[in-house]
Amino acid sequence: MVPHCFRPCKRNWIEKFFLAVVTFSFFWYIGLNDVWSQLVKSDQGQRGVLQRLQNKFSLSDLLSDQTNVPAIRLIGHPRQHNVFLTIGIPTVCREHHRYLHTTLTSIINNTALTDQERIHIVVAVSYLNETCALEVKDTIKELFNTHVDSGLVELIGIPVEAYPQIRNLRRTFNDEEYRVQWRSKQNIDYSFLMNINAYRGKYYIQLEDDVTTVQGYLQEIEKYIEETIEYWAILEFSSLGFIGKLFRSSELQKMASLLRNFYSEQPCDFLMVHFMHLMVQKGRFVKIPTLFQHHGLHSSLPNLLRNVSDKFYSMGEKTLNGDNPTANINSSLRTYGAYHPMNAYDNNEKSFFLGTDAKRW
Repeated sequence: MVPHCFRPCKRNWIEKFFLAVVTFSFFWYIGLNDVWSQLVKSDQGQRGVLQRLQNKFSLSDLLSDQTNVPAIRLIGHPRQHNVFLTIGIPTVCREHHRYLHTTLTSIINNTALTDQERIHIVVAVSYLNETCALEVKDTIKELFNTHVDSGLVELIGIPVEAYPQIRNLRRTFNDEEYRVQWRSKQNIDYSFLMNINAYRGKYYIQLEDDVTTVQGYLQEIEKYIEETIEYWAILEFSSLGFIGKLFRSSELQKMASLLRNFYSEQPCDFLMVHFMHLMVQKGRFVKIPTLFQHHGLHSSLPNLLRNVSDKFYSMGEKTLNGDNPTANINSSLRTYGAYHPMNAYDNNEKSFFLGTDAKRW
């Protein structure tokens, strides 16, 4: 027989235990929040750490060192409207030769007047060498003042404050210290130029200051964009280095961030390949024939000669002028039909020589 008092006694014990757990949990929660609140209030550094952790993967935080440093407006001004293509050209003063005026002339002369409103050329020069920056300013003002006034050409200076430490860096790829310093500065130059030009136009293309281009390059770029159906982060219009690399402006700050955050570890063309992988681009998209040719002999790296050219570059369709000299054309091959040997020598592009009974020796 079950005692009469057992059931109510069990119920009272369970109720008391439950009440104790709830009460303990409540005061534990209040106490923990109070301790945490006091900790945060008493230690401003903790709040700073938390804030930095929240912004760890924020693009604006990654680029903060540059976005807070405005460009030096040397000559020209941004377009009042978004353009189809922004052309970024970082430049330096070489000891033996200057190529920038040739590059600008080639781009402008090969852009139809009706298309010049659709592009914006932005040249950037570092203020680590202020004398060089002012020389570039004088050159552009003297030779391209009309295009500066029209808004086609703009020159900006990269302030000294935009540069992190570029001396005494860790040597990678077994490069000498001077080369590590040179390519690290180059990465910062590229990053700053890209960051400034983000969202100024629909597309952005990076050139160097010692290249030439072909007539109708803009139409060829548009055509290749339309023909490339697969997703792409970078389209390439030169097979060399960082020349002729095209980005969507909406993705430009991502590339700028990568260049800045790994500026001393890897060269820009290596980081470009990593960017393609990060953006999950399958393979590389290089337009053949290419549209930009490297013609500079003196590298921006002091005391280095670089006779490098793009083997896929095309100067466009070549026009043959004049007639071939009078000649008798014969062949030991049997002629097929009316396709005589002379057909291979005349200037008729639609005719040709066709022989039969060819034997392998």
